[in-house]
Amino acid sequence: MRTLALTVPRRSREALGDECQDAATAWSAGGRAVLVVADGVGSVKHSEIGARLATRVMAEHLAGVDRPAAVPRALTAGRKRWLDELARTGAPVDSVKTTLGFAIAKPPSYVIVGAVGDCFAFVTRTAEEPSAALVMDQGRAPGTPANEGVPTLGHDAWIDHLRWCTIYDPTIDGVGLSSDGLEPVTIDERPVENEHGRHVRQVTVAVELVTWLVDQARREKPAAAAAAELASWDELMTRTDDDLGVALATW
Repeated sequence: MRTLALTVPRRSREALGDECQDAATAWSAGGRAVLVVADGVGSVKHSEIGARLATRVMAEHLAGVDRPAAVPRALTAGRKRWLDELARTGAPVDSVKTTLGFAIAKPPSYVIVGAVGDCFAFVTRTAEEPSAALVMDQGRAPGTPANEGVPTLGHDAWIDHLRWCTIYDPTIDGVGLSSDGLEPVTIDERPVENEHGRHVRQVTVAVELVTWLVDQARREKPAAAAAAELASWDELMTRTDDDLGVALATW
């Protein structure tokens, strides 16, 4: 089991010397892996604090999940601890808004992916192109300003916005998460008519990027070196003006 977690600040933020507001972590042991990605909301003051704390705390709680049914309990306990530790920093909850994406892999039994807020998840299979397992994009109502109306971990009704699923497929050999910074390269905005005659957004997967991430993980490339290479990827970074948080496990 190999893992990779990295963050890359958007270029406009890097030029100003501002901190990346995304956070990502990956853990593996005993044939299991846990991935967590948090996207700090850019319109609030200390969102990077909430995101970094969320990835650490939630990864520790999700590492104890031994069956899919235990996910909500682990998240509830992790959120309580997240709030307790935030209180000790002195930062108000409203100033540390962050979304949360997570994955738990126990191959070949199952892969769990889920989120509170917007996030992307994908799976890989040997000798096949990466495929989208779940695109968790809760979006906003028309006319809602950016970063407003997106469910976050600090929301009182966060559990109502929790979405997760379990995938039972022994052919899967990897799972990954990304913050919504990858939306410009994973969502095709052209409307496509579905089987019900309704127009929906066409969801694609950035195959070249996912293939590169898997290769970095399998080569056990240091996260800092992989992040630097990703930051220099002009074709990708010029298509998004957002921070990136990515976590991957492959086996």
